[in-house]
Parts: sequence; C-alpha cells; structure tokens
Amino acid sequence: MADVSEEDLSTCFICKEKLKDPKLLPCLHVFCDCCLTQHRRLARSTACPMCNFDASKFLPTPVIERECKFLKGYLEICNQGTETNVNDDDSVKSYDSDDDKRQDPGELNSNSDQEQEPPDRSDSVMSRLDESQVTCHTHPQNIAEDFCPSCHKLICQKCMSTLHKKCKDVISLQEAVEMNMLTFNTIHEFLTKVYLDTETKLEPRRARLTSLDEQKQRAVESVQSLREQLVNAILEKEKETLKEIEERYEDESSKVKMEITQGETLRSCVQRSVDVFECAMSMNGHGELLEIEKAMSERVDQYLLACTQLCHPDQDNNISFIGNDKAVTKLERTLNLGEVVVSPEGEAAPNGLPSPLDSPWEGKLSLVACFHGGSREDYTEPLLTDVVILSGGDVILTDRDNKSLKKFNAHGKVLTRVPIPDVPSRIAVISNSKIAVTVMNKKLLLFFSIFGTLRILAQVKTKKQYAYITGTDDGSLLVGTNNCDTIDLISQTGAFLKTVYSQKPEKAVISRPLYLTQSPKGYFLVSDSGRRLMFALQEDGSTKFSYKPKGEEALECPLGVACDVANHALLVDRDGNSIHLVSPKGALVKKILTEEDSLTKPCGVYISGRNLLAVTQVDGYVKVYRAEES
Repeated sequence: MADVSEEDLSTCFICKEKLKDPKLLPCLHVFCDCCLTQHRRLARSTACPMCNFDASKFLPTPVIERECKFLKGYLEICNQGTETNVNDDDSVKSYDSDDDKRQDPGELNSNSDQEQEPPDRSDSVMSRLDESQVTCHTHPQNIAEDFCPSCHKLICQKCMSTLHKKCKDVISLQEAVEMNMLTFNTIHEFLTKVYLDTETKLEPRRARLTSLDEQKQRAVESVQSLREQLVNAILEKEKETLKEIEERYEDESSKVKMEITQGETLRSCVQRSVDVFECAMSMNGHGELLEIEKAMSERVDQYLLACTQLCHPDQDNNISFIGNDKAVTKLERTLNLGEVVVSPEGEAAPNGLPSPLDSPWEGKLSLVACFHGGSREDYTEPLLTDVVILSGGDVILTDRDNKSLKKFNAHGKVLTRVPIPDVPSRIAVISNSKIAVTVMNKKLLLFFSIFGTLRILAQVKTKKQYAYITGTDDGSLLVGTNNCDTIDLISQTGAFLKTVYSQKPEKAVISRPLYLTQSPKGYFLVSDSGRRLMFALQEDGSTKFSYKPKGEEALECPLGVACDVANHALLVDRDGNSIHLVSPKGALVKKILTEEDSLTKPCGVYISGRNLLAVTQVDGYVKVYRAEES
C-alpha cells in the first residue's frame, strides 16, 4: 500500500503548493480557499476539482465547502514533529543485543524506572480526539455545541434561540458524534476498501503492462530471428547458385583452354613447316622436296582437317544467370513470417496446487527480510511485543520499552513512529484499514488507521483493563484482562458482549495468556506461558484441545501464536528458540524454525496471506519469511 504522507495532506491539488486557508468538500478533498474560488469561477461549477463530485444537492445549506480546522491542527502537530516522524534511510539504528538485560514481554509492569524518559509528544494528539469545537456556519463567530437532526445542521446557542427554537430533537454535538460513529466507521471502511480494491486491481494491470512489454520484446526478437533465418536461407541459396556458376565455368573454360592449347600446338607446327617450306622455295630447294611431296600433301590435308576440327563457335556454351523476376513478388505474396496473435489469458488452474488442508509452512522457508526495529527517536533498545505484516509487505510493531507504535516498509525503513502514553501491548487487525492496540494498566483501547501513515482514529474506554487482544470474523474483539482473570468479547465501541473464559472453579485457570488469535474455523488459540502450553478455546468457553508436548519438544516459554489458512497453529517458544507447527487437532507437525535457522528468542508472530510470516525477536530484530510452495 502506498503511504500517504503529511506532505500530501498539506498540498493543494490545484496549485501544488502548501495549503492556505484550507477548505474541505464533502468528498473529503481539501483545497486552498482562493484556489477553490478561482476554479469555480472559471469552471462555473460547484463540483470538486479533483473528483468532479457535486455535493450541492445533498447538503442542507448552499455552502458546500467547510473550514477545515482539524487539518490545520493536524498539520501544526506534524510541523512540530509531535505525532509522526518519517525518517530517512539511516533512521534504523542498530544496537548490540543483550538478552540478559531483557525483561519478559509477558510481564505486566511497564518500565517506569527508566533513567531517561522520552519527551511526551503525543499529549497534543490525544487531546485532539476529545475536542469537538466546530464553528457555526450561520454565526461563524460562535462555537457550534449542538446538532439539529431535523435540519441536519450544526447550531450554536444563538441558533437555538432563533432559527431552531421550534426544533424539538436538538442534541449535543458529542451525542450526535456518538450516534453517527457507526456511520463514520462504515464510511472509513468503505473508503479504504475502495482504495485497496483499486490498488489490488491495478497491481495485475501494472503487471500486465510489464508482461505486454516483455511479450512485445519476445515477438520482436522472434521476427528478427526469423529474418536472420530467411537471410541465411537466401545466402545459402546464393552460395549454391554461385557454386553452380563456378562449376559451369570450370567445365566450359577447361574445354576452351584445351582447344587453345591444341590450336597453339597446331599453329606452332604449321608455322615451322611454313618457315622451312618458304626457305626451300627461296633457296631453289624444290628438287629436294620432290621426294617428300606426296607426304607433305598428306600432312597439309591433316593440318586442314585438324584446323577444321579445332574451332566450332557454334558449339560454345554461354554461362549466364537468369534471375527469377517474379521471385520477389511471389515472395511478398506468399511469404508468411507468422501470425501476430492477441489471445485472452486463460485462468486455467495450474496442476499441483496445495490442498487447503495442507499447511504452507510444512515445506521450505526462505528469509526475505531482516531488520532492526529501532529508530532514532528511541531512548532505549526496542522490545517488540507484537507484530503485524500487511499485504504490501509493510510491518507494524508495538515497542513496549519505547512506548510507541512503528511502521516499517519491507526493506526496514521507518515509515511512521507514533508515541503512545503508557505502554502499548498487543495489536489486533480489525480490517484492511484499521487496527486496535491495547494499553497496559489502562481501561483503554486505541484505534489506528493503517491506510498509509499510522494515525490515531479513536480512544475507546473499556470497563476492564485489557492487555491481550485479537480481532474476530464478525468485527468484535476478543480481549484478555491484565490480571488474566477473564477473556471477554467486546465491541469496537468498548461495550461488553460476554465472557468467553473465566477463572471459575469448574473451569481451568488461565495463568498468563500472553497472545490470542482466531482460527479460520472460528475457535481461539491462547498461549499460556505460565503453564507452558497453548489451548484452543471455543466461543462457548469449552476447550477444543491443549497443546503441551513433553520431553525434548516441551515448551519453555510459549508466546506469540498465529493460525494459517489450513487451521494449523504457529506457536513461538521464546526460550526454546523455535516455532512449532501444530495441527488442528493439537499435535506437533514439526518445528519450522529453530536456533539452527538463526532464530534467537522469538516473541511475536503474524501470518499474512498464505505464505508470509513475520517474527519479532527479543534483541529488537524483525524477520520475514516466505513459504515456498511446491
């Protein structure tokens, strides 16, 4: 998921500069007052410049834009560096591990005796959650303290005595907010759902575009390869033709050379005979030739015959190449390099996919990330009690000793650090956009948005002090109390629903339920470091099974617990330096990670999707593993 930084919130979409006198539209887009006014004058429309939504027909007043006080306050806090700190690449500070100085993450007392306390910068953020001062739109000089449901307007005391004096259902602003909290939560959920769904749909399209680039390159390379083959074929044909021409030339030239040799021999013989005969004629040697006259005549006849047989131009063979003038035309018409095919991608299921009954963690694990969970604002080494890994690879951590909630990217860079008063304990994922965090020794739950930058959404008061928490399928929360007397189901508003497990005599006593999680089948897994076991808890309070191996496999200090898609539990054994894979029936399948895999005092564990596993260690390191499916 892409992070939404304060710089984005503080920038006007129109002028691309820092917001000046920000105005909020109902579509939750903010612009400079002057930019919005100028845009409307030029566009002659009240629609949003960013999304083109016109809210005029849905509002009770003609004024569409609202003064955005909460954003002003938020940006002021961000400028002071009080709520979030987005660090540089060098912000992840490494520390030397010292296990002897570590405290058991299951201990309930916070480190109140630290020699050096961090500056408490979160008070201003927390106090904002309790503020509800809104300006009255009718009387801007007054604070709107009430809400009129009939008119659907915020009103001040002056409005009460004038415009709304006949309205009977006026309620306080706080009551109106509480009544509409479910609607606000629903809007938030759907907004983030649309964003995440859009991002999910864009990812394969981006991958598709990359795939198209690769397909294009492969197609071009195929054409070029075919061209080379065709050129090679033409060159081969050329070579064969040239060889044939050479052979024909050799045949014809050898004949001609032989005739030339024979003719030159004949000419030499005749020339000598002519020279001798002319010499005899010039020297009156005719008498000497009388006796050989008959033989001379015969020889002359032979010369004549040889000369006649010597030259026959009409029998000469010419060598030429008659090119196929139609070859190019024919080639253009008939040559088919291939067909460019645009075919739909099939969704055929590949063979060999793992069965849902098989745990992906039974096979090989590969370490894909390892980083230290410290940041430059920390005043001591981090103690990372819980972890959540998001679908995009970002990791969220609770740092008990530094009293903060942190978010890192997949490469270990700090994205957000939120200081929290008191001591944060556990994280529960409520939805793709929201988490809940318990606070030690406080009757309080903190809700954060994980959409981009971590932001506090709400503080919810509870009837008991809860330290342990997990989300459920129906949106409620399973929580365990600080003193381990009960495990309850509560709503996101903090309302008590029912007690699932208690220390009644007829039921087993919980010693220290450090971690809770829910399986896909609906039952809950509870790790109990006091009794050194893990047990599965049904919603009716009955125990499905208990896992307490003996001998060499015995648990020494069970802490974090997670459940995969096949209902197999992954249980951390801190002092045993291992993670146990436990079947849905409570039997040990194998130890998927041990000290041989450089696992050192693991603490929290979380599974994302089918094949990502995040583990925190007491030394402050975070490790992310991927299950390699066969």
